[in-house]
Amino acid sequence: ETLDETFQPGPFVKTIGSKMYALADANMHFSGIRLPDQWNTDAVGAGFTNMSTEASGSEQLTAVAKYQQNVAVFAESTVQIWFVDPNPDLNRQVQVLANTGTASPRSVTQFGDNDVFYLDSGVRSLRARDSSNTASTSDIGIAVDTLVTAKLDTMSADERARIIGLIEPRDKRFWLIMKDVIFVFSFFSSGARSVSAWTTYLPGFDIDEAIVFGRHVYLRSGDTIYV
Repeated sequence: ETLDETFQPGPFVKTIGSKMYALADANMHFSGIRLPDQWNTDAVGAGFTNMSTEASGSEQLTAVAKYQQNVAVFAESTVQIWFVDPNPDLNRQVQVLANTGTASPRSVTQFGDNDVFYLDSGVRSLRARDSSNTASTSDIGIAVDTLVTAKLDTMSADERARIIGLIEPRDKRFWLIMKDVIFVFSFFSSGARSVSAWTTYLPGFDIDEAIVFGRHVYLRSGDTIYV
C-alpha cells in the first residue's frame, strides 16, 4: 500500500531511525519498521498521531528533526518533543515549547551532537538546558538577527519556505541560505578557548536549491550548478 493511498502527504518527509516520518496538516505519520512504502496500520510500527490534540498551535506541522534520543516536531509557533518507539503504543509526549517554531522547514538542521538549528524570527537553537536533557531554545543568531529579519522582510512566503540550512562538510560550518545571501556560523572549541562567529556570504546569484554531496556543497541557480 503506497503513501498516497493512505493519506494526502504534506510537504515534509524525513527518515529517523528505522522509519519514515511524514507531515500532513496536524498529523505526523510514520511508516512501518524498515518499510518506507507501508503507512497503513496493518504494517508493523506504522500509524499516525494528531499533534493538534497534544498541544495548541500544532494544527499545521512544518518539520521533524532528531533531537537527543527523541524527535522534535515543529509547527510555526510550537515545538513538541516526543519519545518515539518502534511500537507506536509507546510513543509519548515529553515536552512542549510554546512561542517558538519555524515556517521554513528546510532551515531545521542538526548541528553537532546536541543542537538543532532552525529559523524563527531569527536563528534559534534547540538544545538541552542541563543534564536532565530538558529542551530549551537559545538565540544562537543574536549577532545577525537584525540582518536575518531584514532579509526575511524582503522575501515572499514561498521564498521563506525554501530557505535551506546545511552543514558545510569540510569545516563543519552551518549555512543558512536565504535566496541570494548565506549566513554562516562558525564554532570551534579547544580547551578554554572557543570561536563563535557569524559571516555573510554574497554569492551574486539567487540560490534555488542546495545539497551536500561527498565533501562539497552544490548550489543550483536556474539551470546552473555551482560547487
